[in-house]
Amino acid sequence: MHFFRPLFLVVMSSVCLACASGSAPEKAPEDIHQGIRHFNKATTYYIKGCYSKALQHVQRAHERFAVADQLQGSADSLNTMANIYYRLGDFQSALAVYDETIALFEQLEQKTGKVRALTNKSATLIAVRRLDDASQVLDQADDVAKTSNSLDGLRLKTRAMLLIANNDVEGAEDLLVNALHATAESDQTLLADIHYTLGHLMSTTQRSQHAVTHLKKALKIDHTTGAYFSVGLDLAALGDCYENMAKHAEAANFYKRSLKIFALLEASRQVQWVLTRLEDCAGKAGLNLQATLQWTEQWLAGQRESSLCR
Repeated sequence: MHFFRPLFLVVMSSVCLACASGSAPEKAPEDIHQGIRHFNKATTYYIKGCYSKALQHVQRAHERFAVADQLQGSADSLNTMANIYYRLGDFQSALAVYDETIALFEQLEQKTGKVRALTNKSATLIAVRRLDDASQVLDQADDVAKTSNSLDGLRLKTRAMLLIANNDVEGAEDLLVNALHATAESDQTLLADIHYTLGHLMSTTQRSQHAVTHLKKALKIDHTTGAYFSVGLDLAALGDCYENMAKHAEAANFYKRSLKIFALLEASRQVQWVLTRLEDCAGKAGLNLQATLQWTEQWLAGQRESSLCR
């Protein structure tokens, strides 16, 4: 089992960004201000990978934007809510909320937001193997983007994911390289995501050494941005690479680092996935996992001193 990491951009509109920066109209209803505060908290938790906590805050944000009939805030909070549902593995809820998001962006005549939501929906459809539907939705995103030049790198990367799902490895790699060229250096999160996907693709096609180069680039960016969940995925993928090269001790070290992150984030699905790989290569390397397993069990049970996701 492998966890793709489709890039879900968490972006507030210019209207709400102005509010968040302190330049909101003084007469704006208090619920709009509260909605922005909760959205900002949701964004902070989302970036770290504390998805359950992020969901609580984004739901509160959506309620406040909805009662104030603030369509822009509603659309942005719903897009983020759908992103979180995806990360939690609740794909049906994600798809339903994306549909609501797309409808709101249509009302607002905001093409960039609509392209983003359509692209995110396509990635979710890929995850549930509805590949024909995913292709159609991505075509819609491309059609809208023709008049706005928006999110080229993200759309190319998502189309590459579609090709990977259809076993077109060569075509996917070409698209990912194009996506790197189409992405601005300032868009570090997207660059990390593309490097990760390239690394995974190369790892699964017996090019582990080349894969390591891309995965370490993704890891460096994710360290810088504090994207802990993504760091966990980077480390697990690096573990796969070193295991493919029969470097069992090195692989185990990457898996242990990944396992600790996912345990601290209470990401039980990812913990189980990484733990299976760790136990296998640790056995080959003759490593003792007692301490690591103790921490993992303790942290998953919520016995932590840090307030990471509280």
